[in-house]
Amino acid sequence: MAWTEAEPNPLGERSHVAVAARPRGGAFGLPRVLSALAVNADAPALGVEADGTVVAAWREVRPLRPSPRWTVGAAVRGASADWGAAESLGANAGAIGPPAVLGARATTRLLWQPPQGGALVTRRLGP
Repeated sequence: MAWTEAEPNPLGERSHVAVAARPRGGAFGLPRVLSALAVNADAPALGVEADGTVVAAWREVRPLRPSPRWTVGAAVRGASADWGAAESLGANAGAIGPPAVLGARATTRLLWQPPQGGALVTRRLGP
């Protein structure tokens, strides 16, 4: 399960993406923040592979940059491992909509719309 949380800070409210997982038939574990604390993040999406690998993706923006641009962030959790480090994807492409995560036969793809319009951007992520 993934969601967006807001937290106040001296420069105004920030949002980040958090997740919690549970084993089959078990209880949810403690929440874990995946997005970097220096970004505003929203619109989380999850994709699950047949082997149990989970990919999380979200939109993020670094508000203190001279010209803030939304990009896509993502992290992978292996079937028997913890979440890997978050990656910022599409820094040059930007993003205007939330990402979609598609999982099929151990090939997880992230899709998002670039701000200039045109074709969807796609990136492979996962094992």
